[in-house]
Amino acid sequence: MPAPGRGEATAAEEETLAAWVAAHAPEGDAKDAPKPVEFVDGWNIRTPELVVEMPRPYAVPAAGTIEYTYFVVPTKFAEDRWVQAAEVRPGNRAVVHHVIVFVREPGNPWLKDAPVGEP
Repeated sequence: MPAPGRGEATAAEEETLAAWVAAHAPEGDAKDAPKPVEFVDGWNIRTPELVVEMPRPYAVPAAGTIEYTYFVVPTKFAEDRWVQAAEVRPGNRAVVHHVIVFVREPGNPWLKDAPVGEP
């Protein structure tokens, strides 16, 4: 597959890649590697002015796949608010693959009858 915006790979690029694969994909020089990602214990964003939390924990099973699960978590905003940054912090990062957050404006019928905090 060509690199975005580059077109097709050159014959030299293909030969370089094929030689690397034939050599069983040896690791490159460690000094050329990017720095490892550093995970923080606290916030990745600045300390927030507001934290919205799930009303109760959600138990993730030890095995299997969880289908998309929706939770209604009210913010209780009395008026419109500007959001400059947001961060999702699962209680157990080891079991959360990803999170998608939607903002449901007042009057929107989507999940309007869903019980708060229940899957």
